[in-house]
Amino acid sequence: MKNLFILLFCILFTNIASSQNFIEKNFSKHLENENTTRVQLSQKMFQMIATMTSEMTDEDAKKAHEIASKITSFDLIVLSDLANPQAEFTNAMAKLKNYDQLVRVKEKNTNVSIVVDGDDDVIREIVGIVAEENEFIVFTLNGEIDIKEIGQLTETLQSDAFKGMAKNHNLGGKDTKVFPNPVKKGSNVAVEIQEDLVGASITVIDATGKVFCTVVSKERSNDIDTSNLLPGSYSIRIEKGATIITKKLIILE
Repeated sequence: MKNLFILLFCILFTNIASSQNFIEKNFSKHLENENTTRVQLSQKMFQMIATMTSEMTDEDAKKAHEIASKITSFDLIVLSDLANPQAEFTNAMAKLKNYDQLVRVKEKNTNVSIVVDGDDDVIREIVGIVAEENEFIVFTLNGEIDIKEIGQLTETLQSDAFKGMAKNHNLGGKDTKVFPNPVKKGSNVAVEIQEDLVGASITVIDATGKVFCTVVSKERSNDIDTSNLLPGSYSIRIEKGATIITKKLIILE
């Protein structure tokens, strides 16, 4: 269930928010953690979906186009190896007490909630939270969606066409590895990506946003030279097309 939410929402709704969203307001302390994966997809994919579906006659494609054309931002984080993901879920729900609940699923070790916020017949924000045994996931989606289209959204997410897209499109957040991490200054760092991301640019960025180097991946495993990096915290940004994955890197003395 968790993977279905992540993959389908990331494929359908892709844009980087220009202002603080629910994640940045409430989970900023986790964004630089080594075990946090953040997935932000560029507006290119968002525009591509709208363009590809604009002239299609298939009903599901028409629905996807109508909804996609009204989405303005999407962001998602996965917090791994948490001691108590269910406590994070409870805390997140408390921050969403003024939202209206759209979906609520509770299983043995899984909690899922999707809530919406808006006024009249327009939904302006959708927030989803998922807690499992050792992971906590939050996504936020903003736009102006007619309340009647929320049902279409659910139907589209369950359609065979988009299930097929999800099956064949692995975002690679969990499959992307940076090791050793932390690493001693001067040692090489390996950035391992999935096959679909070969050809992606791999960029090293410091805490101020300064870019130190960018390489183009030619294979799944890529070495980064750290000899020119000072001890501290850095981000490894992997980007190919509309997919952007960021990983934390710590350089030691």
